[in-house]
Amino acid sequence: MTSSAKKLETLRLTTPECKFQYAWLVTPDTKYEQPVWKVTALIPAEQAKDIEEQLDGLLSRFQKQCKEAEPNKKNWKSAPSQYGYDDIEGEAVFYIKMKRKVSGQRKDQTFWTNTPPVLYDGKGHILSEDMKQKVDKIGPGSIGRLSFDASPYSHPSTGVGLRMEVRAAQIIDLKEYTKSAESYGFTSTEGSFVGSSEATSPQVSGEADDTGDF
Repeated sequence: MTSSAKKLETLRLTTPECKFQYAWLVTPDTKYEQPVWKVTALIPAEQAKDIEEQLDGLLSRFQKQCKEAEPNKKNWKSAPSQYGYDDIEGEAVFYIKMKRKVSGQRKDQTFWTNTPPVLYDGKGHILSEDMKQKVDKIGPGSIGRLSFDASPYSHPSTGVGLRMEVRAAQIIDLKEYTKSAESYGFTSTEGSFVGSSEATSPQVSGEADDTGDF
């Protein structure tokens, strides 16, 4: 690819209020890959048109740039998309999968490190280190806004696509992460021992299910 095609355009975008899913914004996720901060935004489908058009436009411009740089190449492959529409738990949403690598190695064998995403509370105040520990496990359904960079890439094996790098998050309504009985494979059964007066299944966890405006 020519040098002109390597001048990559980057968009910095901010979501409307959305639900957070798979949020690892304080402690990086290390389970399946190299350490990454990550989160998936679930935006109500009816509020996603503007951000969808900006992402589609960025990808379309880069695809055109690639083809102009290599006009003789016939087979252009599209990488798996990191955004799109879906129905999750009966709700129509527009999802955006965001990641930010903790560190990596350059081609010259030197190493680089990233700073973690900046976290804000509902009033727009940056969270202290002590408060970050409180939100270390952000539960599904937490509500907030996310700032991220969208940038295009072309890879010989995966194809042409967009990567989304989470930069900052505003947590408006925090639902702390808890382990439910179902997550351990337990189901409700008839028995004499009831450890909670709540109508819902008791939590198998020492963490409180604290919700509300954050």
